Amino acid sequence: MTPVFAADPSLAMQAIGLTKHYGQVIAMEGADFELARSEILAVVGDNAQDLLMGRAAGAGRVIGVLTGTGTYATLAPLADLCLASIAGIEAALFPRPSATLGGTGRAEEG
Repeated sequence: MTPVFAADPSLAMQAIGLTKHYGQVIAMEGADFELARSEILAVVGDNAQDLLMGRAAGAGRVIGVLTGTGTYATLAPLADLCLASIAGIEAALFPRPSATLGGTGRAEEG
């Protein structure tokens, strides 16, 4: 029997009773999971659908990365930040007070 629950608008995601099998081995059974909107630090994506999903989920930041199908022209209007490569993600998410902006992998139109 599947438990009945009411949707909680403060949650971005909720899963109840998850089970994972590897063949005959039960790796996890009956696990529950909740992710509050406030817990989403960032969503990183390389196409418009990724970034739109991040906005809909209430992500704190939405970051475009120019390593997939998206271009600067399609990602920049949807993103808080657009990076040329994933190499700049750590500096973008966790900037050090003394760090300069150089070498962060930020993309510029051109």
